[in-house]
Amino acid sequence: MIQDKPVVLYVDDSNVNLILFKETFKKDFEIILTEYPEEALKILEEKEIQVIVSDQRMPQMSGTELLEIVSEKYPNIRRYLLTAFTDAETVIEAVNVG
Repeated sequence: MIQDKPVVLYVDDSNVNLILFKETFKKDFEIILTEYPEEALKILEEKEIQVIVSDQRMPQMSGTELLEIVSEKYPNIRRYLLTAFTDAETVIEAVNVG
């Protein structure tokens, strides 16, 4: 029996990061990419997602804001936050909002 790959939604405003992520993980996961947090929320309404990975610093909405919405609407989705910046406040905020 062929098992479906887990679906990972990756949100990052850097197109290069999106491409690198997909190329790195495409053998093990079905990867869905978007540069826009609002589009990510629409994708979540339409498709069953097991994991969401989000960049922190994006122009429209921060990763912690996006993942807070996801945790409320879709509590069973695993959520991961990525950032290239070592900002203690961001880490504390991310932990506090889940």
